[in-house]
Amino acid sequence: MHHEVALSFPSNPPAPKVAVPAAVESIPPKIGRSGCSRRGTWPERLSMARVKPGVWFRMTEPLTKASASQMASDLRNSYRRRLESLRMSGVVVGERWEAEYGNDPTDSDPTHFYVWFRLITPAPSTFLAQGVTR
Repeated sequence: MHHEVALSFPSNPPAPKVAVPAAVESIPPKIGRSGCSRRGTWPERLSMARVKPGVWFRMTEPLTKASASQMASDLRNSYRRRLESLRMSGVVVGERWEAEYGNDPTDSDPTHFYVWFRLITPAPSTFLAQGVTR
């Protein structure tokens, strides 16, 4: 004899989505110079830092050591390169950025690396008015 059993589970509503910022204010660890999209959220990150020149920000998502190192180098040297050749977007002509990478003491995974960055020289207002960005 075959009996069908109907199972009923309480409905769990989906958890509300919490917006995670692309960067947070954070002072980098004492380090030497030495995963995620280069172009995707850089305009948002850099815009946040432009509002507070000189304040350190840290990317929120972890990267591999190689990616973090390359991104920090690209941003640090962006003022030397033509906008068309940059591997990240959101940089404005005339800006100078300081950038470092390393492990964050709040993340216990030694394979997670982060990029810290801050605006050290804002773009001349003429470039900002014209929107000369990459």
